Amino acid sequence: MQRSLALGSTNPKVWVVTEDRPGNNTQSIGLAEALVWPFEVKRLQFNVLARLPNRVLGASWLGVRAASRTTLGPPWPDVVIATGRRLAPVARWIRGQSQGRTRLIHLGRKGGHVPERFDLVVACAHFGLPDHPNRLEITIPVNPITRERLAQAALWRRIAVSILLALLPLPLEAALILLPVVGVALNGTSSVLYGSVPDLVEPAWRQRAFSIFYTGTIGAGAVSPAIYGLLGDAVGVPTALLIVAAVVLVTLPITLMLRPVLVARPS
Repeated sequence: MQRSLALGSTNPKVWVVTEDRPGNNTQSIGLAEALVWPFEVKRLQFNVLARLPNRVLGASWLGVRAASRTTLGPPWPDVVIATGRRLAPVARWIRGQSQGRTRLIHLGRKGGHVPERFDLVVACAHFGLPDHPNRLEITIPVNPITRERLAQAALWRRIAVSILLALLPLPLEAALILLPVVGVALNGTSSVLYGSVPDLVEPAWRQRAFSIFYTGTIGAGAVSPAIYGLLGDAVGVPTALLIVAAVVLVTLPITLMLRPVLVARPS
């Protein structure tokens, strides 16, 4: 039977139940932030029983470590947001403790593969799950990326490029001291790249575009060190580094080709 998500309060009590997997937690927190309701994060740790299939665990907290269980108690929330297989039994247990009052929003394929156990299951369309009135299909995983955060990441990238250029005339010792700063600045560039893909592709093609994007970036990251290592053995390290720099510089005019598309998109 399909359950209603109607809430008796305009300011519901929301728990975001998380674990030790950042990818899952990012989705849950991203959804909670989008709902603009105040929320409380409940971080759980699991024991060996969490490895049991969910059909064995049922609606229980048997897989949760005793120290984490103390964070779960009344007053019970109006809404629980969680992602992943291990948190599904815990979310269902919370609803049982609230006498069925708590509404469950579960993200992902593994935890929400039986959608009638939840009020709403959010899963990506590429999983190919059967249609269900309790399941909402989306193109990409939920995330907390906003235009403001993308702009901030882009700013950090510009700072990183400036630092890289400033490193060129410095002696090796000084460059090694500044490299960690460059690493921190470059850490946000992936968010810029992931968030730009939907702006460059029509909705009907976004699923394929992301598959090509991820395959290309992960594949290039895997084979490039080996290829450039062989190149360095063949022509020498200095020449190989110059070739790497030239390949990187080739990407700059390509990005300029994308700029008109991004400017034309509505903000």
